[in-house]
Amino acid sequence: MRAGLRGGADLSPVVVLPCSCRSGFSRELLEQIPDTPFQRARATSFPASVPQKLAAEAAPVGWVAYDIGLFSTPRREAPNAMSTHARSPVAGWSWLRQAINLGRSNPRAVFGAVALLALVALVPSVIQLALQSGLGLGTTASLGVMAASTLVMVVVYPLLIGGLLRVIDAAEHDRPTHATALFDTFHAGNGAGRLIGFGVVMFVAYLALFVTVVALFGQDFFAWYMELLTASTRNDPAAQAKVMQDIPEGFGTMMALGTLAGLFFSGIYAIGFGQVALAGRDVRSALADGIAGTLKNVLPILLLAMVAFGGFLVFALVMALVIGLLATVGGLVHPALGMLLAAPVYLGGLLVMYVVMFGVMYFMWRDVCGEAVPLPPGQVEL
Repeated sequence: MRAGLRGGADLSPVVVLPCSCRSGFSRELLEQIPDTPFQRARATSFPASVPQKLAAEAAPVGWVAYDIGLFSTPRREAPNAMSTHARSPVAGWSWLRQAINLGRSNPRAVFGAVALLALVALVPSVIQLALQSGLGLGTTASLGVMAASTLVMVVVYPLLIGGLLRVIDAAEHDRPTHATALFDTFHAGNGAGRLIGFGVVMFVAYLALFVTVVALFGQDFFAWYMELLTASTRNDPAAQAKVMQDIPEGFGTMMALGTLAGLFFSGIYAIGFGQVALAGRDVRSALADGIAGTLKNVLPILLLAMVAFGGFLVFALVMALVIGLLATVGGLVHPALGMLLAAPVYLGGLLVMYVVMFGVMYFMWRDVCGEAVPLPPGQVEL
């Protein structure tokens, strides 16, 4: 099937697929299409000078034309081709700026997918809170519920991230997609194993680093955290305040090291997940690309962190003022009205932050793992 889709040196291969196939395509899925009678792919070739839009006009009704490069093995995986590149320090600002403008071409799909991801991610926390409040769980039981919720999300969250990155990529390239395409990665043939594998590796690495840092610089942290958790389960504000005042020695050093490690891991996370979800890389290759790409772009990531932190403070201040104003005005009539007015603004602000966060993740990957070599003759960048 793949060989039949390739054109000559002077032709630009185009895949024509039914509109019912929306997004989240993978090589595995493409190879399965011929075996599905009602989704049988048809391939044709157009001269390299013909834009994709003109190629789409030549497609039958109900079918959409896509560049075969979207499905074939990425050129960055070719022998001797670089997978990651060093960018200028100002690239960090560029990633944030592009992320702020994310979704302009298909806001319903992008914002809808992010909202669905946030709702699914909240489910374990809601269940945990309900069990703690309804059953009055103690410290040990609460830790057990927390551990079980974490293990579930270690499997589910990577699939959601992969699906969201594919929705964003489709929207950025004007391919048809929709919010529920977020869950396409849960279907067979969409690289679920690689996504989960990379997520598990990153989780284990996070956990190992956290334990190492705490063991070296925060020996009393676990005891302090257990006291804080015990006070939380008792719903005793006074006890919580007292525990917060007794911060263990070395906590500041531990937090500083944790922040630096977090920046490094965020780069690996963004680049690696992009390589797995969008470039078809295996877990080991994606991890190597993530580490190499992060090391090559330390300055852009640091600039991004500083600018993003400043922007977050301004955004949070504006949101606090708006929410406070709405709550006060509505509270003059009834406290419930104040909450009703403030809640949509609060939730909308969180949604915007999530969109920007995942947008930065996508644009960092796209910039760092961009093409390193010119396009071969007969191919065009879409």
